Amino acid sequence: ANLPDKYLKIEDLSNKPLIIYRRFEELIENTFRNLGFNPLIVVRCDDARTALDWAKVGFGTAIVPKSAILQVENEGEKDIEFREIKEKALETQLAIMWRRDGSFNPLTENFLKMFIGK
Repeated sequence: ANLPDKYLKIEDLSNKPLIIYRRFEELIENTFRNLGFNPLIVVRCDDARTALDWAKVGFGTAIVPKSAILQVENEGEKDIEFREIKEKALETQLAIMWRRDGSFNPLTENFLKMFIGK
């Protein structure tokens, strides 16, 4: 299936130098290999912003969480081009956990109210 230009597929990145967020290294490597490609990882970073900075200076293509892109777009970044990767295997989910007794400090309580309406 042809995807609109705003999307990429793993094969589009198969021979490109990649800058990755170390937290997702195993996920990215496994996804590429399962699709028959070896990722060409040139930089491993400990945070998404650093990965984007390396991309900005031309070291390669950064693979970062979509939330990092939204933050940079909100800052009006003009030097980086963004594309979403359409690949189910790269989708992640976040979870939140807390003690059953529900005793929270005010900061935690505000966090939960903001994110889950508790």
